[in-house]
Amino acid sequence: MLEVLISVFNKNPFGWTLFLLFYAIVGFLLYKNRKKIQREYILFLYRTKAGIKLIDRLSRSCFWKYWGYTGIGVGFLGMAFISFCLVFLVIRFLLNPLAAESAVKLVLPGPFAADTPLFMFVPIEYFIPVLLIVIVIHEGCHGIVARAHQLKLLSTGLGIFLIFPLAFVEPDEKSLEKQKLSKKLSVFAAGPFANFCGAVIALLIAVLLFNPVIFGASAFFIQSESPVVWSVEEGAPADIAGIQQDDKIFSINNIQIESKEDFNSVLSEISPGDTILIKTSSGAYAVETGENPTNSEVAYVGVFLSQIQMRSFLKNSIGEYFVRYLFVLFQWIIILNIGIGLFNLLPLGPTDGGRMFFAVLKKFLKEKKARKIFKSVSIVTLALLLITIAGPFIQFFIGG
Repeated sequence: MLEVLISVFNKNPFGWTLFLLFYAIVGFLLYKNRKKIQREYILFLYRTKAGIKLIDRLSRSCFWKYWGYTGIGVGFLGMAFISFCLVFLVIRFLLNPLAAESAVKLVLPGPFAADTPLFMFVPIEYFIPVLLIVIVIHEGCHGIVARAHQLKLLSTGLGIFLIFPLAFVEPDEKSLEKQKLSKKLSVFAAGPFANFCGAVIALLIAVLLFNPVIFGASAFFIQSESPVVWSVEEGAPADIAGIQQDDKIFSINNIQIESKEDFNSVLSEISPGDTILIKTSSGAYAVETGENPTNSEVAYVGVFLSQIQMRSFLKNSIGEYFVRYLFVLFQWIIILNIGIGLFNLLPLGPTDGGRMFFAVLKKFLKEKKARKIFKSVSIVTLALLLITIAGPFIQFFIGG
């Protein structure tokens, strides 16, 4: 058993160290502040006033009121979309249980990236900054829009739900309940809307940093006149021949190559097993081609090409690590902002979408009837959610 644990640790010692350190710090803080932590069922909450003054300063602009009102429409569209997706996934599962895939997964920090039927593990070095960004903009915008409508904030804070870290901004619920429907909806919708805006902003920043196609150049990359080797598959013919990452491809068998399309076109005319001469920026290489994994009749060399190249000042181990880290970080920021925003718009219990849906029901129906309908919709939504999560497990037992 010890040897197995050591081998697993050695696969990513940096990730495991960060992972263990993260939960050690969380455990230490929980123990140190145990007298200030309140338990509500399986929630452990630490309430504070930190950040309220900053929220007050940010909320003074009238922009936030109109931004919050815009979020109402986006929120209901998101609610309709995620509800439709759940119904569609459940119907697909019922029609073909053996093709079931879990579309909803719990996101957890891990020592490395892993995808299981129930959990999606995000490497800890990405999880911590992404979690901070997603939580700060979600809860911060709830608080900013609430203060823009002159609602009092009672506290901010951090918490733990089972092993899931969370944060919150707590407005005065009694005062919020007395507000007009439009104000209440804008406060509820602010969090998911902020996540969607955060994803769009992250995408725009990523384009400016990584994509030189739109503007001709970006902060980290420029366009190349020749295709550039972005990566080389380990053990593939190109790897055996000595072709390296960042090599520019100039020609194959003296046929000039100016694009990825040229490369693929020339390669399609070559039979597997033939030896070809590839001239690159680092030299000429004789490559004995293999069979393409998707078409055994087409030659294969095992390189992934791009028409962009990294700027020269970044072509060192630190620069390359920094660029690749930021690239993956922005991917997670976009994915989790969209995912968490949509999940929070489900018409279910205490989610932002649930509160929006219940507020509308109470506006047009008597409270008793509104609660009955809301309870029924929440139960149906929860059932649909559990079916989509449990799909792969049911598939396993049906498939035997």
